[in-house]
Amino acid sequence: MNLRGLDLNLLLVFDTVYRTRSNTKAAEELGLTQSAVSNAVKRLRGHLSDPLFQRSGNRLETTREADRIAPAIRDALRTVQETISLANVFDPKASDRVFTIVMPDSMEPIILTGMSRQIQAEGLNVKIHTHPFVGVDIRESILEKKIDVALLPNLLTEPDISTAYLMEEDACIIVRADHPVYGTKNEFTIEDMSKADLVGFNDDIRRHTHLDHEMRAKSVNRNHVAFVSRLWSVPYLVASTDLVGACSEVIVKAVGRQLNLKSFKLPLDRPTHHWHMVWNETFNDDAGHMWLRGRIQNLIKEWTELE
Repeated sequence: MNLRGLDLNLLLVFDTVYRTRSNTKAAEELGLTQSAVSNAVKRLRGHLSDPLFQRSGNRLETTREADRIAPAIRDALRTVQETISLANVFDPKASDRVFTIVMPDSMEPIILTGMSRQIQAEGLNVKIHTHPFVGVDIRESILEKKIDVALLPNLLTEPDISTAYLMEEDACIIVRADHPVYGTKNEFTIEDMSKADLVGFNDDIRRHTHLDHEMRAKSVNRNHVAFVSRLWSVPYLVASTDLVGACSEVIVKAVGRQLNLKSFKLPLDRPTHHWHMVWNETFNDDAGHMWLRGRIQNLIKEWTELE
């Protein structure tokens, strides 16, 4: 085996899985997702031409080859860690790294709030910067490494860009729960869309949404009373007026109960948004970047499981 092509992080993952006999426990210990741990083990299997671990019930059993190399790998990792303090192992408590994430307003309650809480609770030293879609050439920014990751409602396929699926999500119609017209209704129709006083989006937001184009395609006449420049303005404006707005389900889940909002399915058939995380493939084995991606995926998973 050519050691030039071997990533030290694969040995760290191997050692942790070998010790814990569990991808789940190894992922928790390393601050990664289970899929990241599984992928690392898969890559090491390719390097060593051996399965290394085989599942037996809820526990991983090791192969003879894994047992043979485990002591040497552990000793090597210990030596490297003692000689070169970090050895490309990311420590978010010691690192002053700044991670930049491009995401829409609707995703901030999941990612930025969750990451900020973790940074404070765990005493981490890393920083998180976020940017909206507006004014950002996402493809160029990823390829030139101007940003770490972008969260997109569609799949960006490029030879040098890696992706991970996050969640599905769509828009909905919202009104205040005691709305004089729609507070007692069970659905919101296309006819309602043409009659209601609506909250609209300014040009910058509208370029990144599809609802306006879909309504125009159906020749639905609408009466926009107010136009907002940020998605997060919609629920607060709707909650304090008789206006009707379109909003991300993520935002409604975050503040709908607090603002006493009522939501309806959109009155038209449209594809569900499938959110993906994308990044420059050169970051695939970067320990800090793996930590960031794992935290984002875990936050999304926790969010989708909330009632």
